[in-house]
Amino acid sequence: MTDELQEVDTAAIEELQKLKREQEVLSGRLGRMEDKRGKVTDEVYARVRGDYERRIAELEEKARPLKQQARAEYAKLKAIYERIEAIAKSVSLNKEELELRHELGEFEDEEFKGKLTEHEMSLDQHQQELADALKLKERFVAAFPSEDDLDQPGSPGPPPTSAKAATEKTKAGAGGVSDATAAIPVAEDAGGGETMLIRWPKLIGQGEDGSTVEYPVAGNVTSLGRGPENDVVLAGKTVAKRHAEVALTSKGYLIRAADDKASVLVNGETVKQRLLANGDSIQVGEVVLVFMEI
Repeated sequence: MTDELQEVDTAAIEELQKLKREQEVLSGRLGRMEDKRGKVTDEVYARVRGDYERRIAELEEKARPLKQQARAEYAKLKAIYERIEAIAKSVSLNKEELELRHELGEFEDEEFKGKLTEHEMSLDQHQQELADALKLKERFVAAFPSEDDLDQPGSPGPPPTSAKAATEKTKAGAGGVSDATAAIPVAEDAGGGETMLIRWPKLIGQGEDGSTVEYPVAGNVTSLGRGPENDVVLAGKTVAKRHAEVALTSKGYLIRAADDKASVLVNGETVKQRLLANGDSIQVGEVVLVFMEI
C-alpha cells in the first residue's frame, strides 16, 4: 500500500496551494478596501477593486484544470485509504479471534505468542499506512476552499472492459488484481432481463504469513469454498468444499450459504443470506474476509 500512496500525483495540489495563497492575499486586500472607500476618488477605488477582482478570476481560471487533476488523484487516494482501512479491520478481527481461541485452550502459549506477534506487526504496519494516507488526504483538502469542493466528481473514467476479462477466476494466494468494470445482466435474484453497469468489488483477507490477499468478486455469482473449482479458494478446516456464494442482484451484492450445513457470519451474526454493505466483515468457516466496493 505504501507504494500505491507514493504513486498518487501531488503536483496539482502543490500548484493549487500557491494559487490559493495568491487568491487569499488579493481577497484580503479587497476586504480592506472598504476602509478606504470615501478616502480616495471613486475612479481610483473602482480601478483598484476591478484589478483585484480580475486577477482573482484569472487565478481561478488557471486553477480549474489543476482542480480536475487533483480531484482524480484524490479519488484514487480515497480508494487506497478505504482498502487499507478494510485490511486493518480484517487483521484486527483475526487478532481478536486468535486471542479468543487461545483463551479456549486451542493454542499452546508458545504458538500463540508467535501468531500474536505476526498479527500485531501486520496491524501496526497497516495503521501506519492509514496515518500516512490521512496526512496525504489533509494536503489535498488544504489546497481547496473546502473538502466538499475537492470531493466533487472528476472527469469520466475509462470505458468498460469486457465481462469475459473481468470474470477470470483468481485462486488462493493471488493478489493485486486490477479492478474491472463491465455491463452484465444481473443474477436471477433480480428477476432477470435487467442490465447493470457495475464495478467489481473485492474480498480482502489475510494469508497465513500475515500478507494481504485480495479476491475479486466478478460476474453474477462468485463461489467460495475449499474446492479448487471455486472462484475464491479458501483454506480452512471448517471451510466446506463449496461453502458460500456472493451474488449480484438489482439491489446490490448478497452473500448466501451454499447449503444448510454451511455457516456464514456477517459482522458476527450467522445468516443464510444477506445484502452486503461496504466494509462488512464476512466469516466463512474460520476465514475472515472484508467486503469492499471500490
